[in-house]
Amino acid sequence: TAFDVTFGGNSDLAPDWLWFKSLIASNHFLYDKVRGALKTISSDTSAAQATSAGSLTAFGTDGFSLGNGGSNNDINGVAGTAHIAWGWAANGAGSSNSDGSLSSTVSANQTAGFSIVTATPGISGSNDTIGHGLGIAPKMIIGKNTNFSDNWHVYHSAISPATEVRLNSTSAATTTSWQSASTSSVFQIKNGAWTNGGQVCLFYCFAEIPGYSSFGSYVANAN
Repeated sequence: TAFDVTFGGNSDLAPDWLWFKSLIASNHFLYDKVRGALKTISSDTSAAQATSAGSLTAFGTDGFSLGNGGSNNDINGVAGTAHIAWGWAANGAGSSNSDGSLSSTVSANQTAGFSIVTATPGISGSNDTIGHGLGIAPKMIIGKNTNFSDNWHVYHSAISPATEVRLNSTSAATTTSWQSASTSSVFQIKNGAWTNGGQVCLFYCFAEIPGYSSFGSYVANAN
């Protein structure tokens, strides 16, 4: 049965990005306001974006609404199954953005250092720049082509811009880079298999803001 979920705590949170995980199933499901409700994508697989009426149906002013059942793998698909949900706030559904060489849709929360971006890279073979809306250069960018099956690509400031890690893979960092430069207004992508050909690409961008987030690395000592 369809139902609403309200966040607990002492303040309201109108989520723009929601991340779900069942405690008994394998997939992680991600939703955001820029792409819209019903549009699910899984961070642990390379699958393209999918639409399901049994998934997230609405973003609320302090929570979210779930659809009526659907498949067993939906976030409301099996009665009695416990789920975890994380929520982040940006600044709403997103607006047209002209920063960079590509037009894009951006929902950004500069106070918290988080933005959601969608853009369609060109097919000319040249590199593109995309506005991220953060006001300072991002420290981490998570990218995914939403139209076809492909890896999740993660740029992080602690590793070389020529290196990436992948959310859906257990492999080591790889040198098949895509993010080559970033500024206070844009990040640059290199045309490649997933950032070329007129496909819609999704980016979650994070800037380092004291009191909200920090990005770095460490070397383990086995002690």
